[in-house]
Amino acid sequence: MYGTERPNVFRKMFPEESWPDQEEGIEEKMKKREIEREKSRKRGNAEWKPELNEKDLVKTQPISNAVRGITSKFLHLFQRPYRISEVLSHSDYELRDDQGKVRGEFNKKQLKQYKQDLYTQTEELEMLEGT
Repeated sequence: MYGTERPNVFRKMFPEESWPDQEEGIEEKMKKREIEREKSRKRGNAEWKPELNEKDLVKTQPISNAVRGITSKFLHLFQRPYRISEVLSHSDYELRDDQGKVRGEFNKKQLKQYKQDLYTQTEELEMLEGT
């Protein structure tokens, strides 16, 4: 019992020649996972360049209000779409609402491209075709 080698059932069923080389398998797995991580990493909006009259969302800091029963973590992080009225520098923009009132000057990091969903696009097309 003590000092003797334990019987290995798997060695009797599978000879050592048929065992895969584990070190090569580990390196292949690591390389495969590295490629998967590279594919799924966050890309950001570095290539996105806002243009004049383009609709964009503005990042805000929501504030809780206990009296009204509002919790900031349940509020939207980005506010409604505004139009870019002026390009101040390569990363600063002036935004206006639909009535033409200036919303403010914002950095590109505070903006997010507004993407209309399919429902609103088809609705707008029907309105245009109807007139």
